[in-house]
Amino acid sequence: GVETLGHVKMLEELGCPTLQGFVFAKAMPEDELMQWLVKPVRIELDESAG
Repeated sequence: GVETLGHVKMLEELGCPTLQGFVFAKAMPEDELMQWLVKPVRIELDESAG
């Protein structure tokens, strides 16, 4: 999975349309995942952070 914002940037530049990993969310139990999936989430990708 994607762990740093640097990896996000590189993969986006390579044209990867879908990313997953700790940079977006930690591992979680199924019930928490189901709640997380239905909530709109906006992730700010601050390039200076990673």
